[in-house]
Amino acid sequence: MSADSRASGRIVHLISVIACTTVLAVLLPLELEARPRVDFTMVIRDDIPLPGEVLASPPESVVDRMFETILSDSWRIDYMSRDERGRRIYRERFWTANDPTPTTPENELYDEYMLRLTYALANFCPHDSLDWDERGDIALRFGVPPSRSLFMGDVAPDIDPPAEFWVYPRIGMSVRFIDPILKGWYQVGTDRKYLTDGRGPGSNQVTGPIEHGWGKLEAEGYRVLQDVPTAYEYQQPAEPLVLFHEVVTAAGPGGATDVAINWQVLMNQLSFSEAEDGGLRASIVKRIRILSADNSVLNSQVRQSTVHCECREALASGLLITDEWRVDMRPGKYTIAISVEDSLSGRRGIGRSSVHVQDYTVPHLLMSDIQLAIKVGSGDKFLRMGRMVVPKPVHAFLPSDELVIYFELYGLAEDKNGGSRFTITTEIEGREHRGHENWFQRLIGIPKRAVAVSSKVVAVGDAPNTQHWYSVLLSNLKTDVYDLLIIIKDANSKQEVSRTASFTVMVVDE
Repeated sequence: MSADSRASGRIVHLISVIACTTVLAVLLPLELEARPRVDFTMVIRDDIPLPGEVLASPPESVVDRMFETILSDSWRIDYMSRDERGRRIYRERFWTANDPTPTTPENELYDEYMLRLTYALANFCPHDSLDWDERGDIALRFGVPPSRSLFMGDVAPDIDPPAEFWVYPRIGMSVRFIDPILKGWYQVGTDRKYLTDGRGPGSNQVTGPIEHGWGKLEAEGYRVLQDVPTAYEYQQPAEPLVLFHEVVTAAGPGGATDVAINWQVLMNQLSFSEAEDGGLRASIVKRIRILSADNSVLNSQVRQSTVHCECREALASGLLITDEWRVDMRPGKYTIAISVEDSLSGRRGIGRSSVHVQDYTVPHLLMSDIQLAIKVGSGDKFLRMGRMVVPKPVHAFLPSDELVIYFELYGLAEDKNGGSRFTITTEIEGREHRGHENWFQRLIGIPKRAVAVSSKVVAVGDAPNTQHWYSVLLSNLKTDVYDLLIIIKDANSKQEVSRTASFTVMVVDE
């Protein structure tokens, strides 16, 4: 960055600070302005790092202390019990697990906290060392406040130490810092005597509840400091793309587990351009990243595809684009992240799921995850046991829709005809009705039964493995979230297995 551009940036920053100071002065009560011993100014420093100016390689001890500052109490105990190498691994896995864009090389959370660290080192180390005071702790936890003001303090008639007041409008809180020993080392003024009566910092102390003005913001600040370890809200560079996704597992080839990451996006949220061969075309970039139980990156892939549309009128139809990503995985616990990005607009949908990949090689009756489907038929996509099963990651239905349920069974006992025979019990229960159980039922652990759909049928299939699907009508269901329970009992081996899923029914008023 050139010196001219840095200087112009400083000027813009100074103008914005002056504007903020003017607004703050207008909002201050008249009685506070009339008190000459209270001096409100915005803290202006020329050495505040500009965005992107991150300390290249902070010492390990500094990073270690920063990390301790932003952890919750339980995580901090776990972190501090490790040796130096263990702490380094812990930090790496923490940043990976909390990356807001887990499928991209960038880790915005890590970058944000390194910026906060650089700011704290530049502004809140009063003794010109790498040791910051409690202002640095709060800046690390909640970021640099939009409004930061200074009270110069006074020694007559009462001793009032210098103080800073930080306001976080988005969180609805303010934090007061005091310098009790007049050495430039500030601490959070959490003592009740530093709360004000609502007329502003430096005004009369109060002993009763504070319900308005500065005091209310400070009281909320002290509550947040006690209850919230850290705050950061990632802002995507473009409007987010609404992404519906699910992860469904089934038996795969060679003893592996077949993991299907199914997803849907609205066609009218994509940006289309004229295609050379006629019609319209959009380009999307799909990414997945698979993390192990300890947040190590196991797999990361990128694919690009195009979406065709005949005319612009079709874009207003609200159609959903449905696709899948299939991966063979070993049994275990994983985190699977997916993103779908519109290449033209930069809009991106992000999804993350914690998945328990089941072992389907165990020699007894097993059942795949339940797949809620749009249809089951013939085709060359979305193949399950050679049959096309079009997924519906949007688990939301209208009463006029048909709920298609698909699953696979493994380890069925073979009957004398070489096939299998089993019973299917289906129960669909609304959560709203289930929540209306009385106190006695909750006390003795007997839930109130509010089953909206219940059926039991006998089915036949291949042995030892087979696929099965059927549909359920939803016309009699009200708006609610429903839990689906399917129980399978092998008529020959008498073994049972069950699976659950959930979906929403939405009744649209005409």
